[in-house]
Amino acid sequence: MPLPRAAGRLEPLALAVALACPLAVLALSPGGWPALLRALEVGGPVVAIWLLVRRLRRSRRPPPRPAVGPPPIGPLPPEAWAGPYRVRRRGRVVLSGPWDEVVASARAGRLEPLDEVLGSRDLAVAPADLADLLPFVPSPAEARAGRAYRAYLLATLAAGGAGVALLAWARATGTPVPEDTTLLAVLFGIAALLLLPLRVGARRLAAARAQGLVPEPPPRRTLGSAPLDAALAGPTPATRVVLAVVVAISGLALLLPPDALLLRLAKDDDAIRRGEVWRLVTAGLVHGSVLHLALNAIFLSNLGGFYERLAGPRRMLAVLWGGVLAGSLASFVLNPHPSVGISGGLFAIVGALLAAGLRLRRALPSPARRMLVRAPVEIIVLNLALGLAVPIVDNTAHVGGLVSGVLLGLALGVRPEIRAALVSPGG
Repeated sequence: MPLPRAAGRLEPLALAVALACPLAVLALSPGGWPALLRALEVGGPVVAIWLLVRRLRRSRRPPPRPAVGPPPIGPLPPEAWAGPYRVRRRGRVVLSGPWDEVVASARAGRLEPLDEVLGSRDLAVAPADLADLLPFVPSPAEARAGRAYRAYLLATLAAGGAGVALLAWARATGTPVPEDTTLLAVLFGIAALLLLPLRVGARRLAAARAQGLVPEPPPRRTLGSAPLDAALAGPTPATRVVLAVVVAISGLALLLPPDALLLRLAKDDDAIRRGEVWRLVTAGLVHGSVLHLALNAIFLSNLGGFYERLAGPRRMLAVLWGGVLAGSLASFVLNPHPSVGISGGLFAIVGALLAAGLRLRRALPSPARRMLVRAPVEIIVLNLALGLAVPIVDNTAHVGGLVSGVLLGLALGVRPEIRAALVSPGG
């Protein structure tokens, strides 16, 4: 996906900095220099061999074949030039005018890859599907690949910068650093290497578009109803904000000594009895390990995003943090041990999805019924069984969040657009 000129020039430098951040974090970690030297001793020859093999394979590569993807639809038919045309973005018209004005807007960079161009003679396509716009607007598949690469690059830079700053501050002030920081730095370095295949994929799609081809977008999961799919196709800003906040605070708490942040925000019965009632909510902002954080972040991104599309951002936030509060209250009453994590809120979202599925089950198509009824039941059973098998899991918080989610889901309902999609002829 092409970037603005300044960003395009800075992208290789940003990639190099992102890949160097794990090395800086490792060097600042306790015992990091020996680990860094060992990593360079092992990684240097591996990278050299990989580059050599890649060069040999490139020299023996057969003539390039056309990239996979359908050809562009060709020049616009003369009878279709008349217009007027409308450019719709996420259901809202952002431009209306003749075809020349649409092309001019694309050249000026005012169109987005997944905008929809609506015109006469039932023409409804994305800008990237029109040959005249191909030089200016990325295809849907290329846009997704470019967004994924840029988001991962920015996340790596942010995490690496925060890690280097914290460890440098700890070195300067003499603050003790957890011993497992070296292991976290190694894991961070492995995760940063994923930038390379993401960049390769984005560039491959950009090259395909430069050859005049429009890569097909990846297949999209359907819920068995076109109106329902359209109603559930919006962005999820609230989920992204919560995810960013939770990852940032949890990452900071894991890097700092436990008593600096983790234990100050965790659910602690004695502290709550002393009046620190905010811990009932702040426990959802911190996690006990990188694996704990990663699993909850994945579930929050998927389940939270889906429920936000179904019920709206305000209802999603109410269910999520209401579940965290209810789970912490249940744990306060029944579990004397300290606990952390946003799992109570995630169980609340699962419960709200189940409640919505049960209320709408008669109107839901079969795939949507499986998604909203059967899938939540499977998630609940599997996670409660896992909680019983692992003693450190706070099942009381999970059950408290689940019960609150079912009740809130029944009380709040879903967005009006979802109900309208279910009663429409295509629903």
